Amino acid sequence: MFDLNDQVRVSVTFTTTTGGTRITPTTVILKIKDPDEIVTQFTYPNGINSDETGVYYRDFQVTKSGRYYYRWEGTGGNPSATESYFVVRPSEFS
Repeated sequence: MFDLNDQVRVSVTFTTTTGGTRITPTTVILKIKDPDEIVTQFTYPNGINSDETGVYYRDFQVTKSGRYYYRWEGTGGNPSATESYFVVRPSEFS
């Protein structure tokens, strides 16, 4: 659980289906849906970082309380996707 104005990192590691070797997808997309259900999309390298093969992340500051959903998508020879969420608790001071 996070607090308002926290810096949050969402990340993904793309691997082969057999062996778990890290791979670089042809295209990497991140979709984030905020508590107001506004979806923002990023495509690597615009707004998405990568420090090593197959590992991608985005850091951002949360400014609304509620549930944030996110989805990573990778295209190419081994297409894959994953979704998750995190919660930002309301503040007694806002």
